[in-house]
Amino acid sequence: MGMRGGAHGRLAPRWKRPPSRRRGLRALCRASAGRRESAASILFTCGGTGGHVYPAVAVADRLRSLVPDLAIDFVGSRDRIEWDVVPKSGYTVRSVPCAPIHRPLSSWRNVRSVLVQFLGLLKALWLLARKRPRAVVGTGGYVTVPTCCAAWLLRIPVFLHESNAYPGLATRFLVNTLRCASQVYLGFEEAKRHLRGDKLVVTGNPVRAGILVKHQKADFGRGATGALADVFNDGPSRDRDSFRICIMGGSLGAQKINEVLRDCVGGILTKFTKVSVIWQTGQGYYDEVDQDCGVFPGRLAILPFLHDMPLVYSSCDLFVCRAGAITCSELVAARKPSILIPSPNVTDDHQTKNAAALEKAGWTVMLQEEDFTSRKLLDTLDGLLCDNGRALKRMQVALQDAGENRACHDIAESLASSLEL
Repeated sequence: MGMRGGAHGRLAPRWKRPPSRRRGLRALCRASAGRRESAASILFTCGGTGGHVYPAVAVADRLRSLVPDLAIDFVGSRDRIEWDVVPKSGYTVRSVPCAPIHRPLSSWRNVRSVLVQFLGLLKALWLLARKRPRAVVGTGGYVTVPTCCAAWLLRIPVFLHESNAYPGLATRFLVNTLRCASQVYLGFEEAKRHLRGDKLVVTGNPVRAGILVKHQKADFGRGATGALADVFNDGPSRDRDSFRICIMGGSLGAQKINEVLRDCVGGILTKFTKVSVIWQTGQGYYDEVDQDCGVFPGRLAILPFLHDMPLVYSSCDLFVCRAGAITCSELVAARKPSILIPSPNVTDDHQTKNAAALEKAGWTVMLQEEDFTSRKLLDTLDGLLCDNGRALKRMQVALQDAGENRACHDIAESLASSLEL
């Protein structure tokens, strides 16, 4: 018969017994709070759209340059843009279940959403307890809610970035309700009016480093391949006075923009003989768009997605697109005039607020989707390009007065300082 409690066969006092393997939340919090990895690490959480993912990658890149031995990982959702972009940027991404909150809030579909978010919270608790990062940085998307809630429960510092002029539902919940953020970085001054607390700082929106690089006209289009190479290197685009328009609907595409352009792209290229068009349809709409470009060889490129945006920004003269916060910030950073069509299908109509801020500064023309037609687009282009492009030149001059985008630098420096990296 085996002996218990040592050689004398007595049960050891409770204070001498090894800790029990409890799996409760309290035990998980205590265990993880006392454990640190040998190398400092930070975890970014973001997802859903490029407007949430690209700023996180940009800040991560800057942090990596400041602290080369810093371990950086991402948490996102499967089958969304982060599952493709993050690994290509050199980082590991792990999945956490998440689901959108539907309007109205009383919708029965939110029962499922709450259950999925709860499962996401459990998965995030497990991931964070194992990894134990120095901080969690959230840049938007529903996946930030369970991940940041888990960090808060585990007493891991939470830092947030809100890119829109009107904060998203996830940010408002984490900042105003949960009050879990150690610092909140804002893309627009207007966002302060909708958030509580004294931990708000306006930094602007991080943009990809390549977009900030200035290019000479002779370098435009260098490195382009496929359909982009045809537009950049053939036909009128080879002339120094050529004019390139990029039309895109964000990382997911926009049905309305595609429908309007399908009706009028021929009219645009016929009326403006020195114009070339780059048209990003979005992955989900590419097959619906007519791929016959033979009528305008070297003047029309249709692609499902634009991977090399620094090249596109440096090579195009005017952009027609949605008014996502990061798109707006990239347009300003690249000093590019635009025609913005805010999406009516986003929470709290925040894209209209983004576009209005740019229009007030004289950097864009805003068209509401209900007014966006083939005729309206042709008339707007005519107004910008007629009279030797006087209206467009006014926009270009106004954009030169825009401040330098230092968001990546400032956020990375703040994180490194706050965490003593």
